[in-house]
Amino acid sequence: MPGLAIQSINPTTGNLQTPFTSFNFNPFNIFQTPFQRFNMFGQANYQITDGVEVYTRGLYSKNTVDTIIAPSGAFQIEVKIPVSNPYLPAGARATFCANNDFDPNTDGIQTLTPAQCAAAALATSPNDPNYRQFSTQILRRAVENGPRISSFRTNIFDYKLGFRGGITDSINWDVFGSYGESESIQTIQGYTLNSRFRQGLLATNPNTCLDTSNNCVPVNVFGAEGSITPAMANFLSAASTVQTRTTLAQARATVSGDFGATLPWASDAVSFALGAEYRRYSALNRGDNLTASGDLGGFGGAVPTTQGGFDVYEAFGELIAPLVQDKPFAKSLTFEGGIRYSHYTIDAPTQPKFNTTTWKVGGSWEPVDALKIRGNYARAVRAPNISELFAPVATGLTALANDPCASIDDSGKVIRPAPTGTLRAVCLAQGAPAFTLGSIPQPTAGQGNATAGGNINLKPEKSNSWTVGAVIQPDFLPGFSLSVDYYNIKVKGAISAPTPGDGIAACFGNPDANGNFSPAAGAESTTACTVIRRNANTGGLAGDPVTTPGLFLPLSNLGKIATDGVDLTMNYNTDLGFAKLALSFAGNWTHSQKFQASPTSLNRECVGYFSANCAGGAGTAADIGSIQPEFSWTQRTTFTFDNIDLSLLWRHISAIQHEPDDVINGAGPSYSGPYPKTQSALPGAPAPGSLGNRNFNFIPSYDYFDLAARIGVGDNLTLTLTAANLFDKKPPITGQDVGSSSFNSGNTYPSTYDALGRTFRVGARLRF
Repeated sequence: MPGLAIQSINPTTGNLQTPFTSFNFNPFNIFQTPFQRFNMFGQANYQITDGVEVYTRGLYSKNTVDTIIAPSGAFQIEVKIPVSNPYLPAGARATFCANNDFDPNTDGIQTLTPAQCAAAALATSPNDPNYRQFSTQILRRAVENGPRISSFRTNIFDYKLGFRGGITDSINWDVFGSYGESESIQTIQGYTLNSRFRQGLLATNPNTCLDTSNNCVPVNVFGAEGSITPAMANFLSAASTVQTRTTLAQARATVSGDFGATLPWASDAVSFALGAEYRRYSALNRGDNLTASGDLGGFGGAVPTTQGGFDVYEAFGELIAPLVQDKPFAKSLTFEGGIRYSHYTIDAPTQPKFNTTTWKVGGSWEPVDALKIRGNYARAVRAPNISELFAPVATGLTALANDPCASIDDSGKVIRPAPTGTLRAVCLAQGAPAFTLGSIPQPTAGQGNATAGGNINLKPEKSNSWTVGAVIQPDFLPGFSLSVDYYNIKVKGAISAPTPGDGIAACFGNPDANGNFSPAAGAESTTACTVIRRNANTGGLAGDPVTTPGLFLPLSNLGKIATDGVDLTMNYNTDLGFAKLALSFAGNWTHSQKFQASPTSLNRECVGYFSANCAGGAGTAADIGSIQPEFSWTQRTTFTFDNIDLSLLWRHISAIQHEPDDVINGAGPSYSGPYPKTQSALPGAPAPGSLGNRNFNFIPSYDYFDLAARIGVGDNLTLTLTAANLFDKKPPITGQDVGSSSFNSGNTYPSTYDALGRTFRVGARLRF
């Protein structure tokens, strides 16, 4: 985001008047946060009679996390400033007088002549006939206030009490109840208030605001860093809090064991489990007046209160039946199955209810001791959570770097001509004033506004999955085992929201090779276009969330998710004489991972790609998540010498590239692989040559090595020494604007790649 920009749009020419000073916010943001945790745990059991036992357990945890990010500020908020503001430079005053409409209630553009401007500059009272004020937007990073700091204090407790015993020698019963609660208080400091900026700019002398409430201090946003004095900074900011509370009450009863009977070709009895369960969920997320109103500058929008809950009643049963054992070509043949019925009641005036049934069938076959073949087919569900059901509709930020209506970047540089034809009609239909066409800015720092919320009518999403695999332990290679499984998962009715790219493409289509959009004729009257609402002053998709809804990304059950791939694990242990050797390998090949938010959205392939759409762009439960490489594995080699273990861990991530269908960042169907043809097509990426001519659209494969030593000192003390990222491999640079800030931060993906470099760790474990 910028450091300082005072925007004024010439209503006659549409030109944007923007003195601009850039600001690098990334150095303030941290990848590793301070964390403190205090835990208490206790459990006990008592034999009441020979067949009945009472048991209990309880835990308490207190966690403290502190975070820091770059300074707050006024990010494209609308303000009113008197022409006689004491801090307004003479040159800026003349520009505003000549380019602003001082009487929007009359036809035409009512600017001020130089004489009128001079008279208004001396009018310190709103009652003076010469008093004038104008509307504009400001982008001012309040570096004088210091960074934004959040402290999270979380208290968790959970208590469980149960009884268990035997019905017969092979059948047992278990009944328990539990209750858990978590409460987190986020204390927010260092944020400026949009309302205080507006109040502090309505001043005609340096000592008193026109509105004197809140101990108002006139604010100088027109100077370089330092123009906001400590008194001004103190007036602009206020502490705020957000409370998050969740509870879970549970009661469960089960009967399990075996029937005491076997099938004709088996020696083990058929085992089973039957049960019933009740769960009560509740949650509350509530901010104070500052967060609820969206008054915090740079907080990402308002945090309206979310409160709700639901009840679940369930009955379930499982069965494991050995069919054949210890027969030729059938060392073991086993069938297993299970079913669960659930009834949900939602806390809402209409009390929505729905039922779900999940089930699984599977089995395994061991023709010989060295080989086991297994398979499973299952129907699963995921019910909507409380936020997805109850969150009020609100406007926040989303990753959006390319607005089809924009003609300039967020620093005022012209990037393409003013929209014409259907594109022009669409921009106007979305609320862009005609005089802004040709000067609409790209979203600030690649973050545009988006409006979304919960949906009380959501139903559970359903998946069908199947796996088939084998476990091999060959006799000719003692100490070796191999497990390989193919998985195939398809989710229908996925609880999802359109990605930012979906929201843009549904209205504007895909860009051409130059990144320009050409919506279909008549698009200006379609819902997909008119649902997008623009800033009434700049015509852009960024600005005050109170007045600029931006994209509309609603939750629905219209999504689809599909993935398949192969998991492979191998282990080998042997004695070399001078040491023991242990080798282990765990790897994954993801063949495909697709996400389609709605029937009209693009069915995106996300394996091996990064973008705002494939790496956390949806911002919902249907989030694909962080980067999903095609190949990834870990391999550990360990040598054991008496009481010392030396271990080398190899972590591999295959190559990743910019998603070809990332329409909001100008890729589109014209993109041709295997690698991007442009050097730095990604918004927010450093200029070519500034970082060694790197291609910011492509991340090569990454390999990390961690060296660890575990040393036993006596019988009770173990020391562990670790050098992580041994060769100090630096993270890839992707640019700030591609990907959700949940995953893409500091111009890289710290959730996937090591952003800290080589680190050393020392640990000790004492047993007594």
